[in-house]
Amino acid sequence: MLQADRLATLDGLRGVAAIIVVVGHGTSRLAGEPVLAHFPLAVDFFFILSGYVIAHAYENKLLAGMSPWWFARLRLVRLYPLIIAGGALGALLFALRAALDNQLLGADWLISGIATALLIPTPIDIATPDGHAYAFNVPAWSLLPELAANFAYAFAIRLLTPKVLAGLIVTGALTVIAIGFTFNTLDMGSTFSALPLGFGRVIFPFLTGVALFRLNRAGLLPQWRAPPGLLYAGLALILCAPRTPFPGVFDIFATLLAFPVIVALGANTQTSGIGAEAARLAGRISFAVYILHASIIRPLGSIGAALNLSGLAFAGWIVFEVVVVIVAAYIATRWYDEPIRASLARNAPKPASSIATLTPRG
Repeated sequence: MLQADRLATLDGLRGVAAIIVVVGHGTSRLAGEPVLAHFPLAVDFFFILSGYVIAHAYENKLLAGMSPWWFARLRLVRLYPLIIAGGALGALLFALRAALDNQLLGADWLISGIATALLIPTPIDIATPDGHAYAFNVPAWSLLPELAANFAYAFAIRLLTPKVLAGLIVTGALTVIAIGFTFNTLDMGSTFSALPLGFGRVIFPFLTGVALFRLNRAGLLPQWRAPPGLLYAGLALILCAPRTPFPGVFDIFATLLAFPVIVALGANTQTSGIGAEAARLAGRISFAVYILHASIIRPLGSIGAALNLSGLAFAGWIVFEVVVVIVAAYIATRWYDEPIRASLARNAPKPASSIATLTPRG
């Protein structure tokens, strides 16, 4: 049997990964170069968590008659309030910086801002020189492949027999290997030109998460457990690992082997007491941490870089950035995202099926 409190460990893992993304981007911006070489792998970890949690919450309901269109609505309601907030915040902060520099903004700012807020990729990147798909909120790129995987899963769920699922997982693994060896990294997908690679990147982890759920539900997954702290530390060590001579191989190993093992262990590891509450809180705000952090640390990073910090001062500034992001994420979740979603849920038409629904981050 799957226990609800076991998902608290997965919530905690999601929170750890989100914080490391903040640290990774924060240190890179402050130092002017990447410091944590492999923190972008958090995206692949999010993908596998998404597969497991979405299957846990919706598979039985979809098979019992929930409309995939209703499922799609639930996913959009779950993610879009904060996606819009992240894009709008990034655009507004960019406009403020432009005003301070006496720069005029043109139609490209408006187009990029609207596109970023609505998760529409564009080649217009006026915020960075790298051609990102979402100029004012670069990390938002991963939400497009994730939503595509969510929707494909819901509409094709009856076709996902064990053989088909296994075949797609193998295809996804070969895609991961091809990307890793071709580019010597899996950190691909954030730019407009490389966005198709992001869709290739999501296949293996998302469907592996689905497979892990099915194996666990059927009692076929070994019931191995590990202390939650050990799982958090293991994930952190992978995401914070220094650059190796063969980074692409490291990324492939982490995605194809280490992450599935961590999720499998986390799914069967119960968390209780204060640890469970902290893990649930981490999971609750993790999406806001991820989708808002880039807009927040961009000005903070510029200030820190101007101060030319080093040593303990550098580390202290990164801690400060993390605290600011966590506080902002909690405020946004508690007083913006959750009330909006609750209002939309109250005013939504009844689904065709009478089955109750859940709305995980996934």
